[in-house]
Amino acid sequence: MVARILVLLGFALLFGLGAPAFAETPRAAAPAADAHIPELLQGLTETKAAVSRLQEQLDQQGPFFDNFSSDATTVLGAAFGLFGTLMAAFVAIFTYRSAAKAIVTAKNEARLAAKSETEAQIAPYKQKLEGWDRLEANMTDRLNEIERLHKEAADKIGQLNAMLHESLQEPKAQAAEPAPPQVADPAPPQAVEPAPPQAVEPAPPLPEPASDQAAEPPEPAKAPVPATPIPATPVSATPIPESKFEERYRQGLAAHDNGDYPAALYWYRLAEDLAPDMAARAGLLNAKAQTEWQAGELGAASSLWQRVLDSYDNLACQNPELVPHTAIALCSTGIAQSKRGQHEAASATYDLVIHRFANSSHPVLREQVAKALFNKGTEQGAKGQIQAAIKTYGKVGRSFGDAEEPALRELVAKARNSANELRGKA
Repeated sequence: MVARILVLLGFALLFGLGAPAFAETPRAAAPAADAHIPELLQGLTETKAAVSRLQEQLDQQGPFFDNFSSDATTVLGAAFGLFGTLMAAFVAIFTYRSAAKAIVTAKNEARLAAKSETEAQIAPYKQKLEGWDRLEANMTDRLNEIERLHKEAADKIGQLNAMLHESLQEPKAQAAEPAPPQVADPAPPQAVEPAPPQAVEPAPPLPEPASDQAAEPPEPAKAPVPATPIPATPVSATPIPESKFEERYRQGLAAHDNGDYPAALYWYRLAEDLAPDMAARAGLLNAKAQTEWQAGELGAASSLWQRVLDSYDNLACQNPELVPHTAIALCSTGIAQSKRGQHEAASATYDLVIHRFANSSHPVLREQVAKALFNKGTEQGAKGQIQAAIKTYGKVGRSFGDAEEPALRELVAKARNSANELRGKA
């Protein structure tokens, strides 16, 4: 095929070379064509000879062109085959990537569909669980409210029973009834004279306790009975006779002295709502705390003393009659801290009592200062601070050695004995 194409190209070339001769011959021979016919025949002969020579040359070069055509066809076929293979590989890769992407998309869609279906299935159960949680919270609130109402009802019933018992005792022809807790006839209450007006710093927060072990301090003294005050704003809307409060308060003191602590707490609880003023209520809380202490309820006693400090210590500056009660609560708090092993906090509380009330001439405040000094010396001796403890015990003797009050004289004697014991150890 290639040979034939080359032959045709050769004829075209010869025609191109000979065409000018044929074109020029007529123009040159136009004046005398007949004279030049031989020359034309000779030119034709030469042209045929040239064509014959070209044909021979083409015949000689024919195998070369045939081999070249065969090799070119092979190369072109191989090239087209390689190109087809590459195209097939590209199509296969593209198809694989498309299929992989379609698989991933299908998996994601299936996962989302399964998640949506699962959420739709569990949605009712989640709503039920939330409803149960709300119901449980409501039931807890209701139970707490019922407990609170039950406690209030029990207190009211106790008050009503006490009032009923008292009202049945007043008439001469009284009917038989259950007797309240048996108590002895109380002694007349000891009045607490209010301290002269003075600025009293409110107690700062008590320091954190340490874990040292010290000797147990003496138990707190019994809270004094509040003095009969001038009637103030009553607790309830109806004025309550002050004798009712005093009577129940004294019955509580008598039960405490007899060791009947449940009966004492019973009468204190009845008297608490009848307290005519803040001083009476503070004294009642201190007495109640003393009873809890004697009954072994250290936590309840500490809470009551802290309640006195929280409620009335900041008011003592404007109400001097509150000062003795807050002093008792503060000194008793130090004793409770020492009992719990909080010796550093107890020492700090004793220092606070001494700092605030050391210059007071009020009997109750003097007694609390003496107790604070003695207890501080006990804490120092337990820590091995012998000289400091002897010095603190000496302050008790120097400050209260000429006191006539029995409680102060007893504390002075104890302080001197303890100092002598420490000197013997030293």
